[in-house]
Amino acid sequence: MSEIGYKYFEIKLKALSPISITKRTFTILSETYWFIPAWTMWNTFVKLFALCKGNRNYENAKNKLQSIRLTNFYILENNGLENEKTLFSFDESKHKKYISSDLKNAINPLSNTSLEGALYEREYIHAKNFIGWLKTDSSDSDLREFFFGLKGKTFFIGADKNTGFGKVKVEEIREIQVEEFSSDEREIQNCLLNPKNNNHLFPVEFDEKEIFPLTLREWNEEKGSGMKILCLSIS
Repeated sequence: MSEIGYKYFEIKLKALSPISITKRTFTILSETYWFIPAWTMWNTFVKLFALCKGNRNYENAKNKLQSIRLTNFYILENNGLENEKTLFSFDESKHKKYISSDLKNAINPLSNTSLEGALYEREYIHAKNFIGWLKTDSSDSDLREFFFGLKGKTFFIGADKNTGFGKVKVEEIREIQVEEFSSDEREIQNCLLNPKNNNHLFPVEFDEKEIFPLTLREWNEEKGSGMKILCLSIS
């Protein structure tokens, strides 16, 4: 049963370029999470809220969003009106299907040769659709207006944003009842109904200088990351 005094929302994201959320690094390899962690989305929402208010006051935005409960955003398989399935677990077959990597080497601009010791490889998620849930105070009209206003917006999340990784669009956001969750989604239900369990929300410090670069090298389907120069206007 839904808690009195709270509202629940379901958010669907469409990935417009590969997403990389660094989990750990082994020598030259940066391993990615296979989902979008709650703390990544929380940090993004803080930045977007500050921008929407027009004052870039990130501390106020952080305090405003401190009360929300947020789940991880999981891969949504079989996109469409029917047969959608949320991917709550990940095995080797799913890893092969949804995780790839990009091998690069830094270049010396003076000699146009490879820099010694600058070879690196970054894993990324190439799924197209993600889904997550959040819980807010029902009396907070500002947050409700903010989240509904995100529909259709595009922004960047995760690592290597300056080379085009992590471009996403909010495809859908709707208010739901917790009773809508199936038995397979019990962990999401528990997260939203248990305010003492903070395992799905990790507020982190942020650098406003890295928020949304105005000029970046966007992902190109044919040539890979960093091959298309884009002047970005937040939309």
